[in-house]
Amino acid sequence: MYYSNKGSVLIFILIVFSIVSTITMMCIGLNYSNSRINNLNYQNIVMKESLLSSIELVHSNILKEVSIALENSETEEEFKNYFLGNIFVNNIKNISNSQIQNTTIRIPSKIIYDSSGLITFQIESTFKQDNYTKKYRANVEINTDLNFFNTSDEIENKFENFTVQGYQVTPLSADHSAEYGSVIYAIEHEGKRLLYAHDTGIFPDETWAYLERVEFCFDCVSLDCTAFRLHGWKTGHMDLESCVAVKDRMMRVGAADQDTKFVLNHFSHNAVYLHEQMQKIADQYNFTVAWDGMEISF
Repeated sequence: MYYSNKGSVLIFILIVFSIVSTITMMCIGLNYSNSRINNLNYQNIVMKESLLSSIELVHSNILKEVSIALENSETEEEFKNYFLGNIFVNNIKNISNSQIQNTTIRIPSKIIYDSSGLITFQIESTFKQDNYTKKYRANVEINTDLNFFNTSDEIENKFENFTVQGYQVTPLSADHSAEYGSVIYAIEHEGKRLLYAHDTGIFPDETWAYLERVEFCFDCVSLDCTAFRLHGWKTGHMDLESCVAVKDRMMRVGAADQDTKFVLNHFSHNAVYLHEQMQKIADQYNFTVAWDGMEISF
């Protein structure tokens, strides 16, 4: 009887072991599948962020090249021809100063100029790492029929202030879209002054000339920091390094002091980090990182 029971127990143990082993193997298989899915999702996010960041950087390069073309062209024909040359193409494709990795830029087709004055072409960004490859394309249009040689009166009046509901506002030149006269704003109300500087790269010379002339310090400065920790963003938008450079220069020329509150703003997917991570880095330079719905008193 004892041996019979012992055999039954052994058979029962073997059956239980078999069931447990099967469940364990299934769990391992599920964990492997979930791990693989998570890895693919993460890799897809990395590729997407790199591709979008590279296209945004090319966009910034294009804005810079438009500014160069405007400064160095005496006729609309010269302005148009600038975009048809190899220098323009090579400059806008250059993202070597950034931290974007495994990503290349090319212009897949010929730059086209039509009779209406419109220059069109495509940008192709390719991310490739190991067995992963992803491509994004963006269409670009540049209008060369701008009549930009007849805007001197508008430019001369750019620093003229106006009043809105008790707020005194002074438009200042931005480094963004020169052909459209992009501006940032110096705003004053009840003795407090704010410099609202979004959608701009490092300020143009005429804006620095204004800031050097003012006989006050801004109480608060809100700066475009679209790229945050990416490098080389000095035109169109700024990265953290450019914001530090703007802050330091404002301190040197007397437009800001130790009591001025500097806020980083205008973030995009290029910022990469979460708010808590960004603030930890920004603390090194005494910046406040903005968030949706933030209110600041000064």
